[in-house]
Amino acid sequence: MQQIQGVNFVVIGPFLVANIGQNQKIFANLEVGEHGMESVMYGYKTESHEHNFLSFYKSDNLDVVCRGEKFELPQFALTLVPPQVDHSWTPKHHKSKGSVGSLDIEHVKQVIQLAV
Repeated sequence: MQQIQGVNFVVIGPFLVANIGQNQKIFANLEVGEHGMESVMYGYKTESHEHNFLSFYKSDNLDVVCRGEKFELPQFALTLVPPQVDHSWTPKHHKSKGSVGSLDIEHVKQVIQLAV
């Protein structure tokens, strides 16, 4: 992966997260896999899943949930998910929507489901 100058990662729960909102050009230029950016509407979430590989996601207006605990992400985030870490994506706020895209080629399409 190409180095992104000026992007620093912090630990949030089991994830490494970079706030890339200060530079919209960086966010826009990060290419996602074949499924593109997938929308998650308020009242929905992605199905909880894990991988056998290291996965990078870019997201906007979403938080990540791991084993029932919600971790707040920056508005525009680049998130590294380690192998075997259960996770799902959910909108940050009431009546909002967000989107998420995987930067790796191994990831399958997100399954969107009702958040209950």
